[in-house]
Amino acid sequence: GLTWGSYLEPIGVWGTNAFTVTGFVEQINTTKDSTDYLWYNTKIWIKQDEHFVSDGRNMSLSIVSLGHALHVFVNGQLAGSGHGSAMNPQFHLKIPVTLKSGDNEISLLSMTVGLQNVGAFFDTSGAGIVSPLIVEGFKNGSQDISSQQWT
Repeated sequence: GLTWGSYLEPIGVWGTNAFTVTGFVEQINTTKDSTDYLWYNTKIWIKQDEHFVSDGRNMSLSIVSLGHALHVFVNGQLAGSGHGSAMNPQFHLKIPVTLKSGDNEISLLSMTVGLQNVGAFFDTSGAGIVSPLIVEGFKNGSQDISSQQWT
């Protein structure tokens, strides 16, 4: 019969093929179809005087993806997930997140699924995270973190 196993993997980027760029890279052309997964990781510094640090309110992340699915981790914890559909793989995900004063790590696991449904030109449809990626809830408004360094 079949046996099942599970594996614990670290959240985020690891290994010798990791690289850092300003902004986002397109997933299919970056992975060269060698995997259905691409991690996007960055850090954001939160000042101690932000109101949500003391009053416990959540911030929110607003993320746009070309598809197909996405898991969002903040400081090593799953914060939310989203996905498109077979007919429309693109989607917008807005999720509440808890940030702390100091460094906060944001890790996005973008996934492609069902590329065989797209046919021979799947590489022209695009996949992965696109700008803008907005952090909402700062005392001075929202912040677009798309142009930060992403690994």
